[in-house]
Amino acid sequence: NIAKPSAVFLIMKQKMRNMDFPLNLVKNFDRIRVEVEQYYYRNVCKNKYEDTNFDEIYNLLQQNFSLSFQQKEELMKLEINTEKETLYPIKKNIELVEELIKNEKRVVLISDMYFSSSIIRTFLNKFSPIFNNIPIYMSSEFRLKKNSGNLFKAILNLEKVDPKKWIHCGDNWVGDYLKPSNLEISTNFYINQLLPYEEFALNRNSLDMDLQKIIGISKKIRLENTLTNLQEIGVSFGAPMLLPYVQWILNIALKNSIRCLYFIARDGYVLQKMTDMLIQAKKINIKTKYLYGSRESWREPFRNKDKLKIQLIDEYLDQEIDKQEIFAFVECCGTGETLDYIVKRIESNQQFKNMFFGSLYLYRSKLNKTKTQSLFMLPLNENYTYGIELFVRSLQGQVLGYDKKDGRVIPVFDFLEGEALQKFRYDEYIDGVMLFMEYIVKTDNYEKIFDNMNVTILYLNYLSNNYIDKKFIEIMGNVPFILNGVKDRVGIFAPRLNNKITLDQKNSFFNWSVLRSCKDIRVKYNMDNDCYFGLIGAVDIIKSHLSYKLGKVILLNIKNPLKWIKLIVLIPILIFSHHEQKKIYLTEKKINIDLSFYKDYNEAIMVRNFFSYQLGELILKTSRKWNVLAIVILPYKIAQLYRKKFKKG
Repeated sequence: NIAKPSAVFLIMKQKMRNMDFPLNLVKNFDRIRVEVEQYYYRNVCKNKYEDTNFDEIYNLLQQNFSLSFQQKEELMKLEINTEKETLYPIKKNIELVEELIKNEKRVVLISDMYFSSSIIRTFLNKFSPIFNNIPIYMSSEFRLKKNSGNLFKAILNLEKVDPKKWIHCGDNWVGDYLKPSNLEISTNFYINQLLPYEEFALNRNSLDMDLQKIIGISKKIRLENTLTNLQEIGVSFGAPMLLPYVQWILNIALKNSIRCLYFIARDGYVLQKMTDMLIQAKKINIKTKYLYGSRESWREPFRNKDKLKIQLIDEYLDQEIDKQEIFAFVECCGTGETLDYIVKRIESNQQFKNMFFGSLYLYRSKLNKTKTQSLFMLPLNENYTYGIELFVRSLQGQVLGYDKKDGRVIPVFDFLEGEALQKFRYDEYIDGVMLFMEYIVKTDNYEKIFDNMNVTILYLNYLSNNYIDKKFIEIMGNVPFILNGVKDRVGIFAPRLNNKITLDQKNSFFNWSVLRSCKDIRVKYNMDNDCYFGLIGAVDIIKSHLSYKLGKVILLNIKNPLKWIKLIVLIPILIFSHHEQKKIYLTEKKINIDLSFYKDYNEAIMVRNFFSYQLGELILKTSRKWNVLAIVILPYKIAQLYRKKFKKG
């Protein structure tokens, strides 16, 4: 259960510390293992020899680090065993294979991988005996790859099958969709990719194995379940971000003998549900309760010195809180002012003496001035914390105050926001959070994974990042939102801007509103350029390169001799406008984002391999290197490029 396959080498690196290997190999193993494999792909795998294999990789590694035969064999065995440990079955796919075999359909497995078919079979057999007799075609054994299409051609020849009767299933855009489609093979392409915020986190901390495991679990849940957009965000963003805080709450409670945790509305609603599941799974002797309160119902009466309302607050607290056990309040984020009013009332009440521990926060922006403790997990930048409220909403709406009914104090609600959240289907987000929790409590040693707070910090950083995914802010920016007080209507978290609707730029998530707005607004606030991957993709970036533009304009005009003169004018204009546009976009700072971050990375690589891109790139490189002499050299270079294209077909 890891986010990226390369994390296998990180796990191996950890295990190698207790084994007999050269120290420089151990300390650098994750990088070296990848680079040895890449060495073959870049320098050896050419022409008909398209792929390497497991033995070749480790033979070169053995040679470079003077390993004994026994050490090499031990390392190869370690990789195979680590692969086995991290693999998990996609049940629906295995069930599909079993059903096809049952119905006497011919099934074969195809993979671009360095392992042999016998090793792959040992991996698969532990999930189902059905794989024992299914043919497995490996690129490492054929020395041909799916990504070139040649492995498909070889299998077509072996299987003697009409390509139109072949349905190929896979998750690689080039190898499992484009190449088989070019051979008239029907394809069933399914998405098995990391989400933008997962890529964001891993790009900033790829060596964090806990982060790899957390994202791997989210990915597994997505593969095994059909999720709505909101459920996906609950599974993959909300739950992973909040769970380290829930884990921290329980650790604090256990360490300080706290027997009851009172979660404060509305932010405590989701947090309590998550906490209850962990308590039940681990059979922890801690209770949780939910207290109805808000800025409107708690803070305002104290600010306004409203004695009647304060009296109702006192009665409500006396009614709800058990005075016979040590307890603490649980909040999410904020200044702490609202809850501090309640804390001071508790502290002044002798009935609660020695029973009140204090308050717990994910983050509070001001230190408490109360007698009891007020702990917070992270010393975060306050700008991030406002957005957390999006992920801890309650479907009941805001508490406006209290009333008395049948001798009990009951909360009075403003149902406006609650009804809006129900129409928005916020319950689907909560379902996603709880689905993640169901998987987590079945995971071994999950407490150790979520004692690591990196996922919380990285996902909070993502919220305030201008490179945020457009789909994400379109969904979460539309969440119905009332911060506090009675309102005539429910707003949304990040409304689109126009000439009539404006927002204070000091608003922490002003950038969400800008990014959700029309092009004119984005340009006005300098948020409409190729650096913002949330609005574009890798293909857009490749097409914005001068190489692509230049090659395209030449190919459009070169076939007609009458348009050659036009090119003399068009090319200088194109180059000038490109550089001017680049100056505008990069006035503040140059941002260089790895293309592999984007979902359409594989399509972008295809575009970069287009003849138009290669032609433009060749012209630019030759011109920079040879200046005036490029006029003489270019015809020969272009002819070479064309012959290469002709050979590839």
